Amino acid sequence: MKTTSKLIYLMMIGLVSMSVMQAQTKAKSIYFKLKKEYYDKEIKGAERSAKSIQYGLLSEKDDISNYPFLKAIVGDKRAELTRPSYYGSVNDLKSIFKLTFTNSNDMQLVFKQFKDLDQVIYYEKEPIYPISYTPNDELYSQSSNSWYHDMINSSSAWDYQLGSSNIKVAIIDNAIYLEHDDLSGDIGYDFAEDDPSSTPPYTGFIWSHGTHCAGLATMNHNNIGMPSLGGAAKVMGAKCAPDNDMGNVTNTYEAIQWACENGARVVSMSYAGTDYSNSLQNLFNSYSNVVFVAAAGNDSQGSIRYPGGYDNVLCVGSVDQDDEISSFSNYNGNGNWVDVCAPGGYSNGGLLSTMADNGYDKMGGTSMSTPLTAGLCAMLLAQNPALTGEEVRNCIISSGDPSNESMGPRINALASVLCVSQGNILTPDFVANSTLSDVMTIIDFTDLSSSFGENIVAWDWYFEGGTPSTSTAQNPSIMYENEGVFDCSLTVTNAVGETQTVTFEDYITISQCKETIVHITPDNYGSEITWDIKDNNDNIIQNGGPYNNNASEDIIESICLAYNSETQTCYTFTIYDAYGDGICCQYGDGTYIVYNPQSQEEYAIWSDYDDSQSTTFCLGGNITGISDQEPQNILVYPNPTEGIIYISTKDQDAIELVEIHDVMGKLLLSTTDLQINLSELNPGSYFIQINTSTETVVQTIILL
Repeated sequence: MKTTSKLIYLMMIGLVSMSVMQAQTKAKSIYFKLKKEYYDKEIKGAERSAKSIQYGLLSEKDDISNYPFLKAIVGDKRAELTRPSYYGSVNDLKSIFKLTFTNSNDMQLVFKQFKDLDQVIYYEKEPIYPISYTPNDELYSQSSNSWYHDMINSSSAWDYQLGSSNIKVAIIDNAIYLEHDDLSGDIGYDFAEDDPSSTPPYTGFIWSHGTHCAGLATMNHNNIGMPSLGGAAKVMGAKCAPDNDMGNVTNTYEAIQWACENGARVVSMSYAGTDYSNSLQNLFNSYSNVVFVAAAGNDSQGSIRYPGGYDNVLCVGSVDQDDEISSFSNYNGNGNWVDVCAPGGYSNGGLLSTMADNGYDKMGGTSMSTPLTAGLCAMLLAQNPALTGEEVRNCIISSGDPSNESMGPRINALASVLCVSQGNILTPDFVANSTLSDVMTIIDFTDLSSSFGENIVAWDWYFEGGTPSTSTAQNPSIMYENEGVFDCSLTVTNAVGETQTVTFEDYITISQCKETIVHITPDNYGSEITWDIKDNNDNIIQNGGPYNNNASEDIIESICLAYNSETQTCYTFTIYDAYGDGICCQYGDGTYIVYNPQSQEEYAIWSDYDDSQSTTFCLGGNITGISDQEPQNILVYPNPTEGIIYISTKDQDAIELVEIHDVMGKLLLSTTDLQINLSELNPGSYFIQINTSTETVVQTIILL
């Protein structure tokens, strides 16, 4: 028989809406665990140094070639394989490997292929940590509004994580206005009235209870209102109060199940009652990847309340600004059923958050401490999406600050983020804008290093064959004047003096080379298109694709192909179509051309094909139509550029005119300046024509 229990609603006072700019970086590493039969327990020549023991650096390098199934999917992409727990004391962790790429796009391509590896138990991308963030939301700067964030170390936690839109937080409540300007609403449903909307029927104070909870967990980082721990997380709304009874919720089993089945990773329940339900307990036992968070209740009682008292539910009590139990909060009087406490009292008027009228107000109660904690759960899952519900609960409890013993520890956002991030170390890394180039080329190096816990404060570079050969800049630019294959290394130092060095052997190749443009206009199915350029030994020099479907932009790639002025160096360009219908003309007018931007010679050009089309072309020697004269005395840099280019030559007065043309030859700009601003042009490929008293030089420049 279906029964309806009257659940005691937790009285409330609002929070503030928040806004924060979220940093974009790109993961470059894959963690994976191998089955024991596919790896050796010992690495030949591995040694643990005293420094490794001192700083807990438990990693050891391995060789990708030791694992043919890895080598097959990594190919010639630049990657480093390590065993992050090789020197650890837990044997089971020694089967975990880390594959780190210089290029994040390479990582994404290889990551997709891991699903086909039978040798792998699991695989996952490395979490990414934004650094040095301070909220700039409109209301956060007012201390009376930010008191609860100050208590739980939110600002320091935001230095590591601002939340992820991949994490969904479900609010099970009376009603939730998902259209609020400071919320990222996902989906909602009215389980009390069987209606596909969680919006309250009225915008009054009590009807704003669920909307207020939603803001405390997931208010956006967007320069308005207040910040939340959940940040970029999306919010799902389950309206469980009948239109004629805003203070009670029904059909919570159906609402919780709906949330879990629709991708919620966190379920927040700001209500409490005395009735136990086996069905609800079974429900909470069935979704191990979901974190269930519930309020202790506002009765000043020690007897158990539900759903907070169920197993696999994190139960939250309330404290005031002085870290003492709030006068209304329930507590552990009959068993240890309240797991943690969080700010929820009426200090400074309560917690500021979103309201159903699209505004903000303050509320208080364990109703507020609960979604605040749910937002922390979302933050931890954004930091480490692989966590189970139990792991999230354990980290929040174990990392909390000592508080009133009758309610467990008080949450500490920073400590919790560090708890789920254990095992990260100082990791030097970098990338060059070009690794194959001509002599007299300036190459830009970008630092990609990461440091967990302490900021990087110093960079020490060494560039074999470069001018200068050393640098302490974070992102240096280095000239290469001579041909050769050169190593590059970077040593980074963090604030406590720890250092780590990475060396990329044979990273930069400087030789005579000709710039080559691959210009592709995809048809409507860019996801079917890939291409590569191979040398005489069938080695892939460059490749690209697949691309987006129905994309309106052309694909333009600039490549420097090595050649010898005395003998021919030949390459083969091949374009593929996975569906077998080419790139023209049944599903859009696709085309392609491969050419030298200086001589304008065409190396490969589109004609009708099905699965693939290959064209072989040769550089160097005495090839008709390919000039062997390179502009040795004129340097255009940086290239690619974000807007400003410089022209350098031994005789600056010899330059009479500089012109910028589009790829169709249209004149866009004419000047005699040697510093040119191209920022008003659209990103893409352009020709620069430099007229001197003795010669005319044409080069391609790439505008990012």
